[in-house]
Amino acid sequence: MPRRTMEELRNQANTDFADNSSGQISAADLRNFCVDMVDTMSPGYAVLGLSTSADEDVPATPPVVITAFDTAVLDTEPFTLNLGAGTITSQANVTADLSVDVTCSFAGARQLKLQLYRNGASTPYAAERDGEGASSPVIMSLGGVIEANIGDVFDLRGNMDQTTSTTVQFTELVFTARAIPRRTAT
Repeated sequence: MPRRTMEELRNQANTDFADNSSGQISAADLRNFCVDMVDTMSPGYAVLGLSTSADEDVPATPPVVITAFDTAVLDTEPFTLNLGAGTITSQANVTADLSVDVTCSFAGARQLKLQLYRNGASTPYAAERDGEGASSPVIMSLGGVIEANIGDVFDLRGNMDQTTSTTVQFTELVFTARAIPRRTAT
C-alpha cells in the first residue's frame, strides 16, 4: 500500500467507514485502511554507512561526492540506495529527515567542509571542521528536514579550504534518510 498523508487517511476513513447501519463496511475496507495507516506512520528509512575505515582524497574545488560507504541498509520505501555512488533517492513525495555523522582524521591546518546536496545543488545543511592531524580524529554532524519529491537524489559532498587535495581517513560515516509522516500533501 502507498504511504499517505494524514489528511488522505482521514478522507479514506470518512469514505470507507461513513455509516455501517446498512452493513456496508467490509473486512477488506478495514484491512486496507489499517495497512495504509501502518505504512504511513512507519518511519521508512535508508542508511549508507562505513563498517571499516576508508581513505578518500578530498580536493579544494569543486566539492566531490563522498563515496567511502561500504554498507547499505534499506528498511522500507520510500527510498532507494546506490552504495557505489553514495546516494539516497526518494521514491515518493515525503518529508525527509536527512542526517550525517562523521568521525575522520586529516592534516592539521586544513579545514574540511561537508555538505548535503539535492539533485546536484547544495542545501543549507553543512558542517566545517579544522583538522587536528592524522592521528587525532574530529567529529562532524549535519542534517536537516527537506520536502523531498519523487526522484530527488541526495548525496554528501566534501571539499578542503586550500588549493590542494587532502586525504581524509573516515573511521565513522553514517548517512541516514528517514521519512516523516505528513499531515497534508505539499
